[in-house]
Amino acid sequence: MSQVPFRRIVVLIKGFSKTAYEYQLDCSYLSKYIEYFKSIAGGAFEDNEILEIKKCSVDMLKKMMVEIRVDFAVIVYVGHGATQDNYQLFQLSENEIIKPGQFVSISEKVLVILESCRCKINGINAIDLTDKIPNFRDGGIVRRKISREESRHRYIGQIKKCHIGLVVCFACSEDEEALDYIFTTELLEHAMNWYSNRENYNPVLSIVDVMKYISISLSIFKPDIKQHPVFVGVEQFPFVISRY
Repeated sequence: MSQVPFRRIVVLIKGFSKTAYEYQLDCSYLSKYIEYFKSIAGGAFEDNEILEIKKCSVDMLKKMMVEIRVDFAVIVYVGHGATQDNYQLFQLSENEIIKPGQFVSISEKVLVILESCRCKINGINAIDLTDKIPNFRDGGIVRRKISREESRHRYIGQIKKCHIGLVVCFACSEDEEALDYIFTTELLEHAMNWYSNRENYNPVLSIVDVMKYISISLSIFKPDIKQHPVFVGVEQFPFVISRY
């Protein structure tokens, strides 16, 4: 009997851009995420495992919630956001604001990355995607470089070790702004630096460990930046695969 292939997907959702310049920046950082996840460091995702949505609607999200079923999903939001009544909001289009925590039913194991503000607001009518409550609130040794296939094998192997669960990564703490894509820049730079370090032989770095490092790094090396990335969840979902 043939083994059922492991199904995984990266869904990148660009929210509403207020200006043409902002649109270009948002798309540029979406491309950085795509480039990362397609790399050996990011798990060697193939083109058919990556879904980029630059213009999204509520109807489109509802359709995907019905049609997509995978073993592991990474969902990246880039755009404007806020918090209301302890729920994260995300501006999907000019007139549509959603609770992104509802769009996690496509898998039992989900990693969510939110490059979005979390300032508190009131009086916003968010569109319900489902009747479900959103799932989140508040030297000398020559190393052999691994292949894309080996990267995929390590990535999937780590996911299979994880329990069913959800990890959500916020670009900032509640009532803070996400400034100048600082979170995404730090996230991807640290991932690539760790990937290239020859001392990291054969391991996998989890998103939880990455987020812990970024929070400490920003507070120590960039104390003037009033932005504090946080995460919820404990599952050791893979984020970086060692180069060697």
